[in-house]
Amino acid sequence: MKYVLEINENEGPDEIRFWATVQGLDGCFIAEETLDELFASAPEVIRDFVEVGNERGGSFALPTEVEFRICVKV
Repeated sequence: MKYVLEINENEGPDEIRFWATVQGLDGCFIAEETLDELFASAPEVIRDFVEVGNERGGSFALPTEVEFRICVKV
């Protein structure tokens, strides 16, 4: 199953710099200081979210691919 992450950048100096939401997994949220950290941690965060959700009666597919989409303000 491919999961798509929408990545946004915070502009506030006191906020975590990058955050992402996962399409189709309401409540799955990832936040990191760098894009490299976000790219590295995303697959594990998604896998953990899916496993916990399935233990609680959900029917989510395990991730086999992750696609990153960077959202740019216009």
